[in-house]
Amino acid sequence: MLDDVNGNHRTRWSWGGWCFAYGAVFFLYAQSASAAPVFGRPGFYPVDGSPVSIVALAVDQQLGLDLATGNEAGQEGPSLSFLLNRGAGSFFPERRRNVDAQYILHAVAAGDFNNNGTTDLVVAVTDTSEFPPRAAVLLYRNAGNGTFREPVPYPLSGLFPQCLAAADVTGDGLLDVVVCHSTQVGGNLQGLVSVLPGRGTTENTFATPIEFRVGTAPTTVAVATLDGDNRRDLVIGDPDARKVFALYGNASPRFFDEAVVLGEIDAPSALAVVDVDPPSLPDVIATSYSTSRLVTFRQTASRSFAAPTSIPVVQRPSDMGTEDFDGNGTTDIVMLSFTQATLSLWSGDGHGSFTFGESVTVTDSPDHLTIANLNDDTKPDVALVSSFTNMVTVVLNGVDAPFTPTPSPTITRTPSRTATRTRSATPTLTPTGSRMPTFTPTPTRTPTATRTPAGPGDANCDGRIDAADIDGIIPQIFFPTCTGADVNGDQRVTVSDLLLIIELVHP
Repeated sequence: MLDDVNGNHRTRWSWGGWCFAYGAVFFLYAQSASAAPVFGRPGFYPVDGSPVSIVALAVDQQLGLDLATGNEAGQEGPSLSFLLNRGAGSFFPERRRNVDAQYILHAVAAGDFNNNGTTDLVVAVTDTSEFPPRAAVLLYRNAGNGTFREPVPYPLSGLFPQCLAAADVTGDGLLDVVVCHSTQVGGNLQGLVSVLPGRGTTENTFATPIEFRVGTAPTTVAVATLDGDNRRDLVIGDPDARKVFALYGNASPRFFDEAVVLGEIDAPSALAVVDVDPPSLPDVIATSYSTSRLVTFRQTASRSFAAPTSIPVVQRPSDMGTEDFDGNGTTDIVMLSFTQATLSLWSGDGHGSFTFGESVTVTDSPDHLTIANLNDDTKPDVALVSSFTNMVTVVLNGVDAPFTPTPSPTITRTPSRTATRTRSATPTLTPTGSRMPTFTPTPTRTPTATRTPAGPGDANCDGRIDAADIDGIIPQIFFPTCTGADVNGDQRVTVSDLLLIIELVHP
């Protein structure tokens, strides 16, 4: 403070003071800008019964990426639902294609498998037309006009394929298919991973499957170059074995070495290969459904991992994906909470740590998600499904999804939520004459945290015994949540209960 010639006090700002003030204003502005939510208000689209898998693909080569779901228990049995993008990340009401009732549908994946410039669809199923049931992959070739040709089956050994991925794992430039499934040996489960090598042709698109033994009942897979040798590797999560495995690629005709254990984890529900602290070798991250934690397996040298570290995350994480969602150049995680009905963002700092950023309420009991640019703005968006509500939820990056029903779920910035909440029930889509979809919400209901089964065989506690229970029982063999999964009443949930459900649904 200085006195002027009249004796009044005045403040004289030095150059450093002005710089400090400008910096403070800039900091506050940057804070305000960075506080803008990454998740916009979600949009909701009903599909056929019990969607268990979702993928983004170009069905008709128009107006951005479309969405396809695989549904276990539709109105006429298993089915595929297609949501065609009408631009800006909004979607027309579903187009439905029934799948033969002899199949139990488990997962879908997409890719140009016959090298003709269009995106095809593969579906992992269990064929119940013979006993014991047999796993298979159905190939739906894109006809190029927004429809798909009749499926071509590719039988596998074993049963119940629980994961499906499309990637070039053989190194020949052609897309292959990777499937996780199991077989029964002497009353016990033996885990399998099968690779269907792509041939890139319309006829005989895939060669004879090659099998690898992995754990007891693998359910998740990530494809990446893990050890830095430019060959594709497979990382496998197995809830029954409570382990994460790796199949390292090699140059032999079988393409992969024998499975090795990367580390232990309770009930891995999702995993990814990311470089959490570049430029080191990639690391493996996995969610634990039973402990509600994110586990990191840090790679210290090629094929060598440190003891896993973990942090608490959302309750019952059912799926996750990785991308740079906030645009700061580091890898972030989006994660579904099955019990909290949220999609949450966990921001990466580029040094191996992830911190909670924000969450948005989605439909109840979300199961699976896919990440894609759905509105052509270069930013990653999220679409997810819930087999409990028969709903697809679309969450765009930085903008609200068009045609969102009211009342809309709100964005929250705290990871804690109450167990019981009231929300609008399943909205229905009604197309108008101009094909502009509008939403009509049905009366509200109050879901509860605990659901009661209709009886033995109702493995997913949805009040009925149908094909959805066959797939619903498999996770509960590893971490039980519904008493109806104990079909034979022996106080355990085992493979025997699973086979009994098959007989109930397909007598």
